[in-house]
Amino acid sequence: MRVIPWGARVSALGVALVLSAGAAPSLPAGTRIPARMNTSIATRAALGPNRIPDVHRAGEEYAASVTDPVGSGCARIDPGAVVHGRVSELRPGVELSGVKLALTADDIDGRPVAAHVVASDVERVPATDLGRTADSAAFAGVVMGGVFFGLPGIMIGYGAGAGAGAIGAYNERRVEAWLPAGSSIQVELDEPLTLPTRRTC
Repeated sequence: MRVIPWGARVSALGVALVLSAGAAPSLPAGTRIPARMNTSIATRAALGPNRIPDVHRAGEEYAASVTDPVGSGCARIDPGAVVHGRVSELRPGVELSGVKLALTADDIDGRPVAAHVVASDVERVPATDLGRTADSAAFAGVVMGGVFFGLPGIMIGYGAGAGAGAIGAYNERRVEAWLPAGSSIQVELDEPLTLPTRRTC
C-alpha cells in the first residue's frame, strides 16, 4: 500500500478547503422572498374610479420591491431589491370562483431567476346586484309588451325581458381580480439562486 506523506495530505486538504470556501453561495429552490407590489394588476382596464390598474393583460410586465433581507452575511438579497416579472395568467371568474391571477418572476436586481409569485392579497371584486338587473329587465319587457301588444304582449314582454335580464345577470356574475400596488407577495424560487459575494458588507 502506498503511503502518502503527511505534508502532501495537508496540502491536498488545504486545496479542498479553498475550493469549498470559494463556492458561490445560493438560496435553495422553495425559498420565499417577501416583496411588495409596485404595480397594480386587474382583470379589466378599470374596476371603478379607485381601481384603475397599471396592467390588465396576460404577458404584461410588473415590478415589486423586496421588503426583508434574504440570506446572511455578505451573500444576501437586501430590502429594496427590485423584482421584475410578467403576468402569466389573468382572467375573471364566476360567482367568486375561477378567478386567475398568476405571476412569474424573471429577475431580481437584474440577476435572472426562475420563480413564481404567491399572492395572498388578491381581491375578488363582484359585479353589481344581479337580482336588481334581472327584475328591471323583466319589468321593462312587461311595459313594452303591454304597450305594443296589449294583454298577450305582457306575457311575451315578460318572457323576453326576463331572458335578457338573465343574460345580463350572468354577465354581472363575473368576478374580477384586483391586486393593488402595495400588496404583499412572496417570490418562491423554482430553482436555486446563486447570490453574489460582496467584498464589503
